[in-house]
Amino acid sequence: MADRLAPITAFATSRRHQLIVISCYTRFDNLAHGPRGKEAKKSLYTFWMDTSDGQLVLLSVVQEDCMNPAFSRWHPRKNVMYTCTESVAENGKIDAWSVNPKNGQLTNIGSFDAGGTSTCYITLDKACENMLVVNYWNATIGVFALDKATGAVSCRRSLFDPNEGRPMKARHDAHVNHSENDPSAQQERQADPHSHAVILDPFYGRIAYVPDLGMDLIRQFYYDPEAGELTAAGTMSSGPPGRKALGPRYIEFHPTLPICYVVNELASDISVFEFDHEATEAVIKGGRPGAAQAQPTLRLVQSVRTIPDAFPGEANTCGRVAVHSSGNFVLVSNRGHDSITVFRVHYTHGHRGLLSVAVTQHTRGATPRHFQFDSSGQWLITANQDSDNISVFRFNLATGKLEWTGNEYEVPSPNFVCNVGGHFVVNFTQCGLVDSPEHSWLREMAGCDTCAALSKADEALLRHAIECSRRAVKNGNHPFGCVIVVRKSDGGVLETIDAENRVVTDNDPSAHAEMCGVRLLGTAAAAARESKRFDGCSFELFTSTEPCVMCCGAIYWSFMIDRVVYACPEAGLARHAGDDFLASCRETLAKGKRPIRVDGPFLAEEAEKLHAEFWPGFLASLEMVFRGGPEIKPLSRLRLSAAQTNGAMRQPREHLEPAAMQMSHCVHNSVILSGAKCLLPNGGRWHLNIPIFRCLDKVAEHEKGAVLSLARTWWGFAENAPKVLKTVRLNGLVPLQTARTAPGPPRPTPTSACAFDRPGPSEALASEPITDIGFEVLRAAARGSGSRMQGASQRSATTVEGGFVRAVKPLPGSCKIFRLRPGMSAGQPNRHYSTCMGHSVGHGEE
Repeated sequence: MADRLAPITAFATSRRHQLIVISCYTRFDNLAHGPRGKEAKKSLYTFWMDTSDGQLVLLSVVQEDCMNPAFSRWHPRKNVMYTCTESVAENGKIDAWSVNPKNGQLTNIGSFDAGGTSTCYITLDKACENMLVVNYWNATIGVFALDKATGAVSCRRSLFDPNEGRPMKARHDAHVNHSENDPSAQQERQADPHSHAVILDPFYGRIAYVPDLGMDLIRQFYYDPEAGELTAAGTMSSGPPGRKALGPRYIEFHPTLPICYVVNELASDISVFEFDHEATEAVIKGGRPGAAQAQPTLRLVQSVRTIPDAFPGEANTCGRVAVHSSGNFVLVSNRGHDSITVFRVHYTHGHRGLLSVAVTQHTRGATPRHFQFDSSGQWLITANQDSDNISVFRFNLATGKLEWTGNEYEVPSPNFVCNVGGHFVVNFTQCGLVDSPEHSWLREMAGCDTCAALSKADEALLRHAIECSRRAVKNGNHPFGCVIVVRKSDGGVLETIDAENRVVTDNDPSAHAEMCGVRLLGTAAAAARESKRFDGCSFELFTSTEPCVMCCGAIYWSFMIDRVVYACPEAGLARHAGDDFLASCRETLAKGKRPIRVDGPFLAEEAEKLHAEFWPGFLASLEMVFRGGPEIKPLSRLRLSAAQTNGAMRQPREHLEPAAMQMSHCVHNSVILSGAKCLLPNGGRWHLNIPIFRCLDKVAEHEKGAVLSLARTWWGFAENAPKVLKTVRLNGLVPLQTARTAPGPPRPTPTSACAFDRPGPSEALASEPITDIGFEVLRAAARGSGSRMQGASQRSATTVEGGFVRAVKPLPGSCKIFRLRPGMSAGQPNRHYSTCMGHSVGHGEE
């Protein structure tokens, strides 16, 4: 096969074969702080991590002399790890280590002077051509060039000194322990500038942020990658105005939102900043000459405490801040409280990126200086500096809870955890199979992901999957398509199976392209069972867009597909359809024990273009705007099926206000709630959650004796309520008219308001979008005559109108509507009314 198909070189990264490198303090006398553990005899410990249970196995220790490595950075494209040494007595060093991904052996390939003392942070720019380094003690920030061949530091290009050469005021031998934070310790640590980190903005890579712990500032710089220089572009406070002793330590950006998080070490809090794109573009446009007049590019929106309110701040300082790869959680370590606080990230409009405490977990050790996730995001390793141990926790991706695994390892004075995912150069043939005997062992490694090359044959298959997504749009569905390839043992293609999204036409929100493809593959495999046509074959799935979590489950449990190739990544889809549920296909499939290779993204721009063309128009079709006027506009023009509303739920969360209206339940087939969130444009109009209904003929006959419940709830919409209520009387009744559909017998009452109620065989809407809903919702004037009466509850008033009972609670806009049972009079107490779909309305509650 190698003779017939020319091999191509691809780049691969192992997700399962993870190495964890722990760095340790080897000397305490030349540090600016005073650790309380044991001095380590070896500086770097390399472990192999079993991602099935979180266990660590020690592979190697560094035999070379390396004093106090305090920070590590893994090169994204080379098997090179960088460390920097920490000492206030001499300039730090930047060491480059070649990492053997098979056995974890570290070999020093270069060492370079860092240009300052107590070196503490390393950042690589986007092109991986320059390294930015921070020296804590004298606050200098350097830019260093990297050797393109080896990755080692080749020269220093520039050095910025915010202290302008002035001598330090603080004593270098004070040795303040990081669990001590009394006023004298704060005064010692804030006598001089102390740069603690340098972070480039993830959007442009041209603005550098440096938290200055000594001055309570975030320094802003214009970064010129060509010249390798930093130009000061202003400063901003790291917390609320007027507060002192903040001590900003680290900055982390959210993976999808224009939000960053600054942990204030001395104040034991975390500040949330919003990133200003317009101000950033102005700084970039002005370049180095205009940097002095630059405006701040970060705006403070929230400050949250990281430790319990009753715990004294004088006994704690913060360590690391990290954003989980899902973007749903932010974690901070507390040294003194000896815990990790997990914050949940909120996505609602007006609250994007804001935090609330989810859980606080003890780290099973003292002074958790650092922690790190594995590549899958499901395991957390903490470095407990003063108790000489590292501990492993399982991270609950849904709740953020940290579950103790029992895996604990003795490591002297651990200060940093570096996750090393080995990079491999692999030879692939045009059919995409590993062809080099040297790397045949990679077949047995789960999650070996190619990410830099695609054969011409695979490219043709991926383009065919994109064409299937175009065909899906023409057929009235969403732009997703896939191709499943059945390969013979010699690498040839035996058969291909095309599938496309059928969510709308099948009235099935689970009918994603990959789901349909797996179903077709199962049917084809069953048909080929007797002939054994598929024996010895392998199965690969090429898809136009990165599969969602549901589709990943179908791929995994098919027990046939062992390779996935995708075009548009989830992030590309989120830019147009919304970031309601972002999850990496690669990380999801890596959690299973069955190895599935994931390749991609490829042809991302071509595949994303289709989403850019489809989703804006589709979301615009969901817009329902209530305007002022004498009459309420009916919803009869709305053309949505229950399945189509599934797409409405994938809109950007930042475009949604808190729910302004919700319908609770429905009865029989008269009114069916889809639970869709319909988008309204953000231009002076209101964002509402509008329920979608379907109505059958002769509703009144089918619903005698039934209860129709209408619940309205305001969530933080009080100031906008009068403007909405002037056009929509939310306390009015719902007069139902008949839709143009065939009548059908009543069916059992649904038990859940969230489930889609699919039409039955007797209904004309079996697979067609809704047409002519034919009734007006919440009219300004309720029909029928009304007489007021006093109900059983003194907290609510009831009104009988047109055969309905309306119960209006004192809460503004809150009401429920009931149909009286046959033979009942309006004067009977509420407790005799029927139960509303599982919610009791008796006993004076309504």
